[in-house]
Amino acid sequence: MFAPDSTYLWSAGKGKDAEMPATQANTNTILARYLPKRDPAISTTGLEMAVQSWLLDLTMEPPTRQLEGDEKRLLVDSGLLRKINSGSLTLEPSS
Repeated sequence: MFAPDSTYLWSAGKGKDAEMPATQANTNTILARYLPKRDPAISTTGLEMAVQSWLLDLTMEPPTRQLEGDEKRLLVDSGLLRKINSGSLTLEPSS
C-alpha cells in the first residue's frame, strides 16, 4: 500500500459546507518524518502508526518541532492546532 496523496480535514460546518474539506495538504509532506525514507510503500498499520505519532507530537506544548509549509497551513487553517495543543490522544482497540 502507498500512503494517500492528500490529507483532508473537515470542520464542523453545516449543509454544503460540511460536505467539503476545510483544507487539504500533501500527506508525504506532513508525515515525512514518520514515513519510511527509501520505500514509498507502507502498510495500513504503518500509516496508522505514522498518523498516531504525528498527532501525539501535536499534543505536546510546544510541539516537538517547528511547524512549517503545508503542515502548518493545514493545522492552522483547520483550527486543529489550536484545539489539539496540550490535548491527549486516545486510540480505539483494533478489532
